[in-house]
Amino acid sequence: MGENGSVKIRTEVPKQQESMSELYFDEHSTEGMRKDDGREREISVGGKNGRAKRGLSGSDLKIIAIVTMFIDHFAAVILYESLISGAFRTQTAWNVAYYTYDILRLVIGRISFPIFCFLLVQGFEHTRNRVHYALRLFAFALVSEIPFDLAFNQPLDGVLNRFSVFGLQFLEFDSQNVFFTLLLGLLVMMLTDVIMKTRIPLPDLPPEKQKVQQIRNTVILVIRILLAAAVLWCGVNAGNFFQTDYSGYGVLVIAVLYYLNRFRNEQIAVGTFAMIFGDYAFNGSVTELLAPIGLLLTKFYNGERGMRMKYFFYVFYPVHLLLLVALREVLF
Repeated sequence: MGENGSVKIRTEVPKQQESMSELYFDEHSTEGMRKDDGREREISVGGKNGRAKRGLSGSDLKIIAIVTMFIDHFAAVILYESLISGAFRTQTAWNVAYYTYDILRLVIGRISFPIFCFLLVQGFEHTRNRVHYALRLFAFALVSEIPFDLAFNQPLDGVLNRFSVFGLQFLEFDSQNVFFTLLLGLLVMMLTDVIMKTRIPLPDLPPEKQKVQQIRNTVILVIRILLAAAVLWCGVNAGNFFQTDYSGYGVLVIAVLYYLNRFRNEQIAVGTFAMIFGDYAFNGSVTELLAPIGLLLTKFYNGERGMRMKYFFYVFYPVHLLLLVALREVLF
């Protein structure tokens, strides 16, 4: 038993594996340390006396995001259909349903996306294989597109495109699901990381030319920043071009949270600005005014992974959309 209730677990580990990322699980970080001899790991199972840390773990945040997302989608699929289908016999009942719809979508429903963006950044920082992470997002983006279109991309005029069956459009290209937005954000982070951390093999100059070396280093830094800005520009425009969920400003929010990941207060403040201003600038709307609630919740992130639920969201997203579509068809 180590200090503060931590448990020492001796395991045989190859010495060449010195990356701290191996102490992190794929999606969220956990606290730990390993001695330089590569033989001993100490993994924290809590704070003092082995108690869990105060605050919200990664799984706690994920559960909050999933629940608020489900509420948002329930309103968008079921309540919306009830409002336009004439399901309410009195104006009072319709008004109550309408105000409920607004609360569920514009208040509760706005919490989820900023949290998913935050968790994506944590996953990027601590995953063992970023390429596999990206491929997983891409795979589930493809899997989720038909459920997404069935839920949200049905024509109001009743005119179906050629990708239709049983009176439902199952494939439509005017908007894409949120996995594509998260994927674009992940690609922006991956390319930015390569740009900022790739070593350039330049010889050190003698002491009498230190000013020249400083100028050279400054020029290299400026070039890196410009390239990173170009990557972000491409990511944002890709979000707009493919009309992904939350469009280009969703990619912008992910990038902002990544840039400021070590500065939590600034991350929340600038992320809030990017969320609200981005929605207004890209869509001309102010529907994200309460989205900062989700970012404020990340302030309580305690750095722990929490429960194992690595693939839960990936599976839940398309499945819950299909269930909502089925319920809509049964009810209306």
